[in-house]
Amino acid sequence: MRRVFSPFNFLVFLAVATSICLAIFLTTDSDRYSVGGQFPFHTRWYLFPFAGVALWRIGRFLQKRFSWPAAVWTSLVSIVLVAGLLYRIAGSASLLTRLARKSRVAVKAEEWPAFVYLREHTPPDSVILTNRYWDDRNFVVSGLAGRAAYLELPGNPVDKQALKLNPRDDRVAITKALWSAASDAEFCGLIRSTPITHILEFQDHPWPVHPPDCLIRLWENREHTLIIWQVARDAHSEAYLLRPPEGAKPIEMHLTRCPILGRRSDLDIPRCASAPRRRSQSPCITP
Repeated sequence: MRRVFSPFNFLVFLAVATSICLAIFLTTDSDRYSVGGQFPFHTRWYLFPFAGVALWRIGRFLQKRFSWPAAVWTSLVSIVLVAGLLYRIAGSASLLTRLARKSRVAVKAEEWPAFVYLREHTPPDSVILTNRYWDDRNFVVSGLAGRAAYLELPGNPVDKQALKLNPRDDRVAITKALWSAASDAEFCGLIRSTPITHILEFQDHPWPVHPPDCLIRLWENREHTLIIWQVARDAHSEAYLLRPPEGAKPIEMHLTRCPILGRRSDLDIPRCASAPRRRSQSPCITP
């Protein structure tokens, strides 16, 4: 019997040893935990087939020590199973449950229409900037609006890796600079240098300035607690993209696919079919 299971046992313990070694030596530039720190968790699945054998050996040991009838053993096992079930139902919450409750996100009823508007009335390649960040575990704007967020969950592995590939695209620093902008010209210059197309602004902590030259109000909820702005790249986009002259038809817009997560770099900016654009103009909209 041992010969039959020897290859299986060797394979399992080899997998455990390999996982431990990889956890020690394997790492990534963007995140040291996601690979190396989670490798040891795989070992429990490798050892799971031995759980039945362990329970059987424990049962045999107890039967030798206590010569009780089969009915007694059946009753004890039933009591343990029922007690465990009742504890999980009525007992204290587990660590995983407490963590899930802690990371729960609450969206107010008056805020929900803003996410619906962004999902249904903005181009699929839009990039959203918001002045509220919920927690360090949920991507609320991109998840509910279905649009790329300019900065969400700062410091996540994707952001760190993108910053290494393009150090000039420091979104945390750019967002702080927008908050400290002292003039309309400074704010417009900063926001036009980014791929941001819309701003989701909560009025409990509004932006310091709202330049009419580069921000156009698209939508506001009834409670006046939430405003959606569109970034106007220049006078042309304001005149034709949003408010064409009376009697004129809106020009046809050709949308190209923006880089993932709205990231902008010299390597992955999609080229427009029209004449070359200045750096301050959007790489995603072509009239």
